[in-house]
Amino acid sequence: MDIDMEDLKRQPPMPSSNQVMEDLKTPRMLLSNQVILACQYAQHYGEKVEKMYRGWREESPQKMEDECKRETQRLWEKVNSDKNMSAVVRTALVSLESLLVKDIWEEKQEPNEKKQLTEMIKKIKRSFSNDKFLEEYDARELHQILFLVNNLLKVLVISHPESHVQGRQSEEQGQAHEQREEIMRALLELIKRLQWNFPSVRSAELETSAELETDYEALIRAIRLPEKGSLRKLTMLKHLLEEKTTSLKLPRNSEARRRLAFFSNSLFMKMPRAPSVKQMLPFSILVPYNNEDVMFTTKQVLERNEDGIAIQFYLRQIFPDEFKNMEERLDELTREIKEDEKIPIRIEQNRRWASYRGQTLARTLRGMVYYQNALEMLACLDDMPDNSREKFTAAPSEKHKALARSKFTLVVACQNYQRQQKETDPEQHGKAVEMDKLLKENPFMRIAYVISKLEDNRKKSYYSVLAKYDQNCQKIVKIYEIKLPGDFMLGEGKPENQNQAIIFTRGEALQAIDMNQENYFEEALKVRNLLEEFSPYKGKPPRVLGFREHIFTGSVSSLASFMSSQETSFVTLIQRVLAKPLRIRMHYGHPDMFDRLWFLTRGGIGKASKAINLSEDIYAGFNCTLRRGHVIHREYMQVGKGRDVGFNQITRFEAKISGGNAEQLISRDVYRLGKRLDFFRMSSFYYTTVGFYFSSLLVVLAGYVFLWGRVYIALSGVEDAIAAQSSFKNSALETVLNQQFVVQIGVFSSLPMLLENSLELGFTYATGNFLIMQMQLCSVFYTFSLGTKAYYFGTTLLHGGAIYKASGRSFVVKREQFITIFQQHSRSHFIKGIELIILLITHEIYSKISRNSTVYITMTIAYWFLAFTWLLAPFIFNPSGFDWLQTVYDYENFQEWLWRRGGASSTAEESWEVWWNEQQEYIHHTSIWGKMAEVVVSIRFFLIHYGTVYRLKIAAHNKSILVYLVSWTFIVVSIVVYIVVARAKENYGKRKYSYYRTIQCCVILFVCFVIGLLVGLTEFQFADLFISILGFLPTGWGILCMAAVAKPQLERYNRVWGVVVDVARLYEMAIGIIVLVPVGILSWFPGFQHMQTRILFNQAFSRGLQISRLFTGKKVTKRTFLRDLASRRKIA
Repeated sequence: MDIDMEDLKRQPPMPSSNQVMEDLKTPRMLLSNQVILACQYAQHYGEKVEKMYRGWREESPQKMEDECKRETQRLWEKVNSDKNMSAVVRTALVSLESLLVKDIWEEKQEPNEKKQLTEMIKKIKRSFSNDKFLEEYDARELHQILFLVNNLLKVLVISHPESHVQGRQSEEQGQAHEQREEIMRALLELIKRLQWNFPSVRSAELETSAELETDYEALIRAIRLPEKGSLRKLTMLKHLLEEKTTSLKLPRNSEARRRLAFFSNSLFMKMPRAPSVKQMLPFSILVPYNNEDVMFTTKQVLERNEDGIAIQFYLRQIFPDEFKNMEERLDELTREIKEDEKIPIRIEQNRRWASYRGQTLARTLRGMVYYQNALEMLACLDDMPDNSREKFTAAPSEKHKALARSKFTLVVACQNYQRQQKETDPEQHGKAVEMDKLLKENPFMRIAYVISKLEDNRKKSYYSVLAKYDQNCQKIVKIYEIKLPGDFMLGEGKPENQNQAIIFTRGEALQAIDMNQENYFEEALKVRNLLEEFSPYKGKPPRVLGFREHIFTGSVSSLASFMSSQETSFVTLIQRVLAKPLRIRMHYGHPDMFDRLWFLTRGGIGKASKAINLSEDIYAGFNCTLRRGHVIHREYMQVGKGRDVGFNQITRFEAKISGGNAEQLISRDVYRLGKRLDFFRMSSFYYTTVGFYFSSLLVVLAGYVFLWGRVYIALSGVEDAIAAQSSFKNSALETVLNQQFVVQIGVFSSLPMLLENSLELGFTYATGNFLIMQMQLCSVFYTFSLGTKAYYFGTTLLHGGAIYKASGRSFVVKREQFITIFQQHSRSHFIKGIELIILLITHEIYSKISRNSTVYITMTIAYWFLAFTWLLAPFIFNPSGFDWLQTVYDYENFQEWLWRRGGASSTAEESWEVWWNEQQEYIHHTSIWGKMAEVVVSIRFFLIHYGTVYRLKIAAHNKSILVYLVSWTFIVVSIVVYIVVARAKENYGKRKYSYYRTIQCCVILFVCFVIGLLVGLTEFQFADLFISILGFLPTGWGILCMAAVAKPQLERYNRVWGVVVDVARLYEMAIGIIVLVPVGILSWFPGFQHMQTRILFNQAFSRGLQISRLFTGKKVTKRTFLRDLASRRKIA
């Protein structure tokens, strides 16, 4: 109802006579209690008038009259300030006037009661117009009058011929007479109250009319029973005037409140008008599935980790109210079942309950099935008359189900379905069994998979098969079998899976759904409106229709909330702006609707070329934009989306996305877009796709260049000359560095989230949520994420070879072992963090500015934060990451893994040597330019060695190049000494141990003798020894990096390559120890583990984890620990 607020403030709230009840289009939930609230306002202002009347009645009648007018005007302004309240009060008044003056009376009947009501209503309307309502009427009586009006309406509704209340019918003449009597009694009570109690001062005219005797027989004949077609108006008026105590009670479940709030708000958004189900556009949903969990197994749900935590316990702490509701449903379901039969039912229901809260295929398909259910219900409602839709309870008929199936197709693309059926592994075979159950529960669902057959010529052929569950045969049957031209799995897995199944989809639109998404029934009701966006009669129809996503994994942990906030801003605020006004929105592989026929004739919805199409979905958007397709985004629809919830999962996902964006840079699609887009769209395209990752790379590189430059200036002596100048000022430098710090710690990464929350939830909530995220160390997470994006984007850009990294979508309640963390983060973060620390220490030793603490802190605080974040973030966000006992175990496992020799059957998880060789595989496929770039970048490690050599006391201020060349002899001697000791251990360490000890003694004596000579013959000091180690360690790592580039040539010389591997092992051991030392120190502090758990999880789960540890006896004694450690060493 469109109402001008300024006009409302000028006019009294009485509506014109031509307003009707149908003008109210606001949902009923928002209209409840509005009249009751307006009466409370009137009572409040009426009490103020009564107090003034008692005080000023004799002193100033004119002043009293003016004050009453002002209070009446304030009352109307209060009512009109609320749009809903104003509309409800106006509609209720005009409806009551129509009912009491016209609708309730027979034509040509003029009893006294009708005349009295007409006169009273005229006087009330006149008081509205003259602003004398509070002066002439007692507002305290409004609640009692409303009660009597509701009583009258209740009688009228029961008497209605279309009403089914209490099973009464109004067709018999005797019953009609009784109904008229009930209406008469309710009407007389109302008239009496309006005459004697409501007016403040009764007029003589009303008193005269009240004294007239009532002719009951004539009054009964004058009353008209409600006519057909008026039931909706009566029930709506009754709803407006009744006090609804339950309508203000919101669900206790936060997810239910969120869904209701979004659905209610979306009804006010601009959306196309929904056609009937018969006339709506048909559409399909394609869900690609590879090898993820179809449904959690009983073992997955109930199995405990080393902390005694199971998935069921974890979910109970996160969703306590939902678990309680599930238990109540189970009690009701198994009430009449024997005890021994209850256990399997409870286990199955618990398994389903857990699966529907994880990122499983069962949860996704349950949400997609809501489309079918919604269309069945809507088809049934389309065939019902308007006056009976509100009491719809019937189940859809077979006709309605068939109509819904003709408009909706659900296809699950599972290329491995046949292989899983034949698997002997119970886990893999169980996935096929669970898939069969889902097909049986949803007969309209289809599954598309690939089979292989041996032809007569012994050549293998591939077929794409569409199957369903046949209710008559009670088994899975094939519908279609289409021969493929060859092996379909030549490119990336997901797009190839989609391509082999897309031929089985039907309809005008196709929705791309990932298997970690879900849908909601109330959102499925709006699918007809959404599909109308594709109507050719609405201007230029879209080719890709995008809409919102809700990230449902935000409540799992703080890490999940970080990803949820980041992803929510991306799929709402950013996508909205990209669509309009930037006109550069693409497709990002989520819930977008495609113009199916348009895309099928233009290459499909995804490209599958190996490596270069790693981010396969976005190429559909590229293709659409290049072919002048129209892409839009709508806010009135949403689906659920799951995100990675564990730290390693998130890192693998970001590594995959970063590598995919690097591959996009060399694709022809991006090249063509860059050539054909105008400047403004091209800039928007750059910063919303590959530009974001390129900027992340530049931020990290700029930090490295700045710090390496500062170290070079400090070591070269240039800084000494600058600091010696008295005119040297650092105020501008401090300002610049402060700004740079804000950028590098990732504050800007959270800015879109702050803006999105401010828009949708308010600035206060957004600010509070931002502060909570900071206390949960979100800056640590986003800074680490910045390093992940920069490393994998830069590496792929330099060498190529991006591969799909399966992140996994299960709950992370288990502690990741140090070896797993080391393998995943050592190259991308640990080495970089240690490099930063060495640079910072070198800068502090030799920089003059470091003596000025303010400037030094301002200059280096961002880099210290960056370094320690890259070293410690994987442990901060690792469940039980600072447990002392587990940290000791990690060290032991790391040593075993490090020194175990790699064999033909060894894997990277078992041997460091195998893993290290895998890290060098990129050398085999990189270009000569990539190898040269690796060598050039590695040269930087020699700069510290070059600079520190001339700062040693032993150099005696000699600036000759011979000093640097002589220093290399110490590196060569160190390598020779290590080779001698290593070979001695290899040859004599087991059988002739005395020989080995003798060689060790000789080496030690030789080193002491050399140090003694240096002390006696030169200006050598022991401080030079530590500075030399600081300078020579980066040089050794630089040599190893260059040796890795030359691996194909060095492998021909076994002894040389063996030395390289041994030295690399020592460096890896040093890196592991440097990372583990701060972890061990923090693990040793009491209470730090509990604080870390509280940062990661909510309070209820943290408390449950503590209790679980007590009962599982995880904190073992020292004797138990030593016995276990001895047994582990014995096994090793």
